[in-house]
Amino acid sequence: MSFHWLDSKIVDSEQVSAPVSRGLWYGDGCFETLLIDAGRVFRLREHLERLKKGLHYLGFPEQPGLDDQIQTGISELLRTGGLEEKQVRLRVQVWREGSGGFAPPDDQKLRVHIVAAEQPANTSALRLSTVPTRRIPSASVRSDLKLSSSANYIRAAYEARSAGADEALMLTTDDYISETTIANIFWMKGDTIYTPSTDCDILPGIMRQALMEWIDQHQNQFRLVADRFPADALNNADLIWLTNSVRVIQPVASVDQVPFIKSAEALENIEDNFRLFLAERYTTIV
Repeated sequence: MSFHWLDSKIVDSEQVSAPVSRGLWYGDGCFETLLIDAGRVFRLREHLERLKKGLHYLGFPEQPGLDDQIQTGISELLRTGGLEEKQVRLRVQVWREGSGGFAPPDDQKLRVHIVAAEQPANTSALRLSTVPTRRIPSASVRSDLKLSSSANYIRAAYEARSAGADEALMLTTDDYISETTIANIFWMKGDTIYTPSTDCDILPGIMRQALMEWIDQHQNQFRLVADRFPADALNNADLIWLTNSVRVIQPVASVDQVPFIKSAEALENIEDNFRLFLAERYTTIV
């Protein structure tokens, strides 16, 4: 069951509606997805800052009080749904109403929708497929923002499913590893952990940054290399995993049908210690 908050009001899931507008026509908006664990959230401020950067990029005027509005909505949703002690997946979606045409209208109205639902633990290993669709270059569309217009990811996910995989591995237009449609990617060989750098048109995820901070604190155990890597850099990996704000760490079982679970215990140890690191940095929201 999901619970909805639209423009400062709790709305029944069967009655959620909004006028057809630019958000539907053009994907004129942006979003954030995050995990709430027993009323506590990791780096909410960073999520809200990225959301506001997305609005600025799309040409929205400043939105005074938006942070407080969203935090109030989250708290009300958790209480209404009895989710205060649950693990919850939460999505904040904002979009612009207005008339047709790509140029933003003079009269700009921002709509805010938040949806919350209990999130079961998901530790299953994913099968990746390297897909033909490439990551849009940052020079064309900023890659560090979560914009609603996601046709590029939709096509990549379709190609992965058509190949019998769970998720798409996307490359840059010049054939370097970038990311998947939902997450950043890491892999490990020996004691060295690798991940694509921001030169690879990635969305530099909040959980990716946190993991890099954790690795930096454990330089006696691991070495981190963030750079540009060709697709075959994964061939000799001992471990491959994904990170995002909801799944935290999710193992990769195979890439293009080549298996990579060679040391599941090692990844479990990384995840267990990383989650302890995260737990000390959560803030209470309800």
